Amino acid sequence: MNLVNLANLIPSEAEPLVLELVERLGKLRAHPDDESMLIESIVRKQRRRNPRTYHRWSTKEDRELLSRQHLRRGVADYAHQLGITETAAWSRLRHLRNLRKGKRMANQVEG
Repeated sequence: MNLVNLANLIPSEAEPLVLELVERLGKLRAHPDDESMLIESIVRKQRRRNPRTYHRWSTKEDRELLSRQHLRRGVADYAHQLGITETAAWSRLRHLRNLRKGKRMANQVEG
């Protein structure tokens, strides 16, 4: 059976458990190619379902993100709470820091 098809057969409620089990196996030994492909398929499937993709950040969310930036696991926990990736939260935080420093984004600079 194709691993992408196998990933599609896994119910969304069971995906975190499957990923955790495969990650635990990976700590004991290297992932064979088929396990790596299964992980990638599940993660891609989860990203497609992410409702927060490309949504605007609210002012309240920005303030909360800024307040959590110096807490241990603060940004990661807040990202999980919002249902976004940790990378997305860190990218937004970098954007907010640049705005505070007066840096303008390349697309905001007038010709």
